[in-house]
Amino acid sequence: MKREDLKNLGLTDEQIEKVMAEHDKDITNLQEKVSSLTNERDKQLDRLQKSSKDVDDLNEQIKQLQSDNKKANEEWQNKLATQTKNFKIETVLREAYEEEFETLVEVMSAKVKEDRPVSSREALRRLWGK
Repeated sequence: MKREDLKNLGLTDEQIEKVMAEHDKDITNLQEKVSSLTNERDKQLDRLQKSSKDVDDLNEQIKQLQSDNKKANEEWQNKLATQTKNFKIETVLREAYEEEFETLVEVMSAKVKEDRPVSSREALRRLWGK
């Protein structure tokens, strides 16, 4: 708005001053609002950028944790398989040793009954057929 336009409308200098003063107030208020909104927008952009970085960081942490969990699970599965295998081997050996021990005791008992002592070495040779 220009003073000339107001003069052409037939306003006096005093009226023009009042209109221009009000106009300046409106302009100042609008400039303050624009400045305030611009600052708020900048703050929001900063927060969004930080949030974006945080989300990226969290996604990386999630991927790392998933990888670590997968690795730990594989390790536990391997340990479990190894323990299961060892348990089966120990069970078979224990059963075999029990059978061999019983046979050894039977051989030694039979020889004692014949009144002929048998050494444990001889009993083992006979047991294994050597």
